[in-house]
Amino acid sequence: MTYELDDKRYVGLYEEPAGSYAVDHSGTPADFLAMPWKRDTLQVQFGAEELDPNTSSMNLDDADELIHGPRSCTLSVGVTAHSHGLDLDGDVTAPTTSTWAMLRALQAILGGSVATTNPGAQTQVQAGTTTTAVTVTATHGSRFEAGGVIGCEVVSGSGVLELREVLSVAGDVVSVKQAFTAAPVTGSAVRGGVTVYMTNRPLTTLQALVEGRHGTDGASLRGLQGGLSLEAKPGELSTITLSLAGAGWNRMASAATVPTYSFSIAGAEPIRITESTVGSTSASCVPFSEMTVEPNISYEPLRTACADNTIGAMIRQDARPLVSGSFTVPYEDETWYDAWRASTQKALALQIGNVPGASILVTIPTVQIGVPQPVAASAGVAGVQVPWTSRRDQALSGTSELLRSALRFHFC
Repeated sequence: MTYELDDKRYVGLYEEPAGSYAVDHSGTPADFLAMPWKRDTLQVQFGAEELDPNTSSMNLDDADELIHGPRSCTLSVGVTAHSHGLDLDGDVTAPTTSTWAMLRALQAILGGSVATTNPGAQTQVQAGTTTTAVTVTATHGSRFEAGGVIGCEVVSGSGVLELREVLSVAGDVVSVKQAFTAAPVTGSAVRGGVTVYMTNRPLTTLQALVEGRHGTDGASLRGLQGGLSLEAKPGELSTITLSLAGAGWNRMASAATVPTYSFSIAGAEPIRITESTVGSTSASCVPFSEMTVEPNISYEPLRTACADNTIGAMIRQDARPLVSGSFTVPYEDETWYDAWRASTQKALALQIGNVPGASILVTIPTVQIGVPQPVAASAGVAGVQVPWTSRRDQALSGTSELLRSALRFHFC
């Protein structure tokens, strides 16, 4: 008998196209992308309804043989927060769901994605740039769009990026929602990125191959859809956890595939939240010691007799609020109590990492502050815990789902 360690597993993801829900694709393993999952986070469960004929009997202890009914499955897996590893400065093509597993997963769950284009030449900061409006190389303004992301250096030669969400684009002038801490350096490279945003009806779902080192320890999980969570703490690597449920599964042989990963970890420094009042570009860093970000993305199965395992699709449910959370800061004044009393609309932006190809910006573009609570903050100082709940983006005008999205992930 040979025993193998449980955490030595390959997890591959395939994107089920619209109209092909839960159709088994495990016979083409090359179409699955390796997910760089975090050890000790993988949980797979196989389910099946066991149906009881419930036949009448004269004997108190009689029981019928149970009949196997429709199958179901769940998969939960954590991934260290990372970006695509590419320097999207204008002469590199952005990654797609065909090349990057994390984008494949997030786009399926949230629904939409856009990326800056590749004009074949580096985009640079031009003269006249300010902290709120970046003038870029002629004709390169079309790389960017409202609701997307822009990354710039504000210290010459540092190679360090500040990421900002785009407010508007006029010709080659890209205006941002929150001001940079200083005007981007003239002549320095300007980075674009990949943005994932919420849609009402995501069209694709996920399929997973999970393989162990035993030749028989493989599984196919199909029709996966669900939600996610984000854990970010100062001085620590951040984690994105996917929590998915599906319609079908099979045990199968394991090829013990050796994964090939392509990504760059978003560093533990910086992990910063900037806040601003919606409609104002003036922004400040939130000196948080603890924080939570809790997306409430949920799906329910559409039951139908025409589908395998009785599930024909996964339907996104109404979630109000889409995102909730809180942060704990030292108490200095009544600022956050005033924001609650006045129902001031705030915008929150969480930046993780600051290196090209290894930086993430998570934005909750409009939030309402809840009742602040007195608590002890770091080092035992008097503090306040500030809860908040999301609304759709109130700063951008337009009807597209990108502009309305109440949550966005940007990868630079």
